Amino acid sequence: MHETDAMDFIELALTGFLSRQFTFQEGEDPNRYEPHLEKIKDFIQDKESYWVKEKALYYIGTINQAENDILAGRYTPTSPEAFVNATIDRTREMLEKIVNHCRIEQNIYKVNVPMFLPSLHPSSL
Repeated sequence: MHETDAMDFIELALTGFLSRQFTFQEGEDPNRYEPHLEKIKDFIQDKESYWVKEKALYYIGTINQAENDILAGRYTPTSPEAFVNATIDRTREMLEKIVNHCRIEQNIYKVNVPMFLPSLHPSSL
């Protein structure tokens, strides 16, 4: 999946979330959400298109999980910036667990990943 395709899906999920949680209306000042989208785009960039897709899917799943947690009263986002940072951190943690599982000595020949593992550099925040 190409980054622009992934960002189209993420933008829909994120702007929908912002409109429900922070009374954001589509068409309002783009400066309210463009910096968040740039931060997410930096996060999902990868040399393997497979991992771009996986990062995007995990990120959208994290948004959905956060919304479920909000509805259940387990989480209250303080600001869009804090929410985006928290969801990127949560997505990075999930992907790092997958990468670490693939690197375990006993799993090396059990897990067939015919590509490079994702780049999860901390500078993407």
